[in-house]
Amino acid sequence: MKLKVIKITDHEQIVDFEVELDLSDFSSQVKKTKEKIYQSYSLTGFRKGHVPHEIADKHINNESVLYQTLYALNEKIVHEIIDLESFTNSKALDTAIGYQIINLGDNKTIAPIVKISFEKIPTILNFTKNDFEHSLTKSDLEKITPEKNKIQSQIKQILKKHMIVTLKSEQVAANGDLVNIDFTGYIDDQPIVNGAGKNYELEIGSKTFIDNFEQQLINLKKGDKKEIFVQFPSNYSNKKYAGKKAKFDVVINGIKTIKYPSLTKELIEKEFNLKNIDNESNLIEYFKKNYFENNLLKKVNDVIASKAKISYYPQSLIKLYMQKLLAEEERKIKNYGFSTLDEYFKKISDGTKGFDKTKDDYYQQLFNETKKHILIGIVYENLIEQYKLDVSEEDKKKFVKDKLLHYYEDEKTATQELNKNEIYYKTIILKSKLLDIILKK
Repeated sequence: MKLKVIKITDHEQIVDFEVELDLSDFSSQVKKTKEKIYQSYSLTGFRKGHVPHEIADKHINNESVLYQTLYALNEKIVHEIIDLESFTNSKALDTAIGYQIINLGDNKTIAPIVKISFEKIPTILNFTKNDFEHSLTKSDLEKITPEKNKIQSQIKQILKKHMIVTLKSEQVAANGDLVNIDFTGYIDDQPIVNGAGKNYELEIGSKTFIDNFEQQLINLKKGDKKEIFVQFPSNYSNKKYAGKKAKFDVVINGIKTIKYPSLTKELIEKEFNLKNIDNESNLIEYFKKNYFENNLLKKVNDVIASKAKISYYPQSLIKLYMQKLLAEEERKIKNYGFSTLDEYFKKISDGTKGFDKTKDDYYQQLFNETKKHILIGIVYENLIEQYKLDVSEEDKKKFVKDKLLHYYEDEKTATQELNKNEIYYKTIILKSKLLDIILKK
């Protein structure tokens, strides 16, 4: 459809596009609208859908036909406007928020004129390229570099179902052994809430318990009793115990050895859903790189969210992202046995144990997440434009090799996936190029 731009009106937060439709294209769509009406039209003396067209035309309201045609074309008109060069220059968001018929036309000599309204891309108020480039220090980067033993511990957790456990002939606990213990914890001689257990199986070195707890089990034998002294971390989830010193009375019931399977390519693919990784060493490197990149992005996002401000939050984006978050939450709620969010909130309003979030709290949290997502997205778009970044064919090949090849059998299949979802992957590549700017600094 050929559109003729009649007028562009630039408001503070909204831009209006007034366009005239191509008469021949519109007339063609009018015929399709009429055909659809004919199929369901009924009149006394005729079967439904079998009224002769020349008779039906005398009864069908022509203005109604024109309105129906315009509304049928609405989405197409919006996309055509978005494709216009003048739209790009207007800095408008590609979600229409208003549709108005200025002139209906007559389908003969006068073409319809419509006005489509779009919200404008917000302005970044106080976050510059310099702020971005210095958003993280070398110390920040060192803190988000994962430790090898933490990754190995995560791998072991996934492989637990494949481990072979046998009674230890020499009943002395060592690092890596599985000990069966009874324990009771105290702070100031008062029992710790949920701080006791019977026949609990703990792998020494897994860092399941508080720091220095597991190390104090080493060299103990079956039947030994020991008082273990530890200190809860200052950021412990239960603030009542945060930073407090504690004592645990522990009894060793038994000691076993654990043997984990060798990580083959087949086992890695089966348990981690990763392809083209042959051994544990390569798997650890993959996780280290992935962990670093994800946490680097999170750290930078947090800096942007805390420092940047935008001129306003577009309602179209808020609505779009809130709908997405609510759909995700609906899926999560089903894991608790609720079919809808309304059912969930009705249940927790009855004081169900374990559910303490009010409906207002819940929606406020989602709203805050939405605003943060919009703010970060706008800042990234602005930075990409400022740095004049783009995605080259070389960038795509590197992304296929470094990323997608871990999820697809071969380069050809991975490349097809990239081409199929090019816009989505282009955004990821551009964000990666932005983060490289920080790393080079």
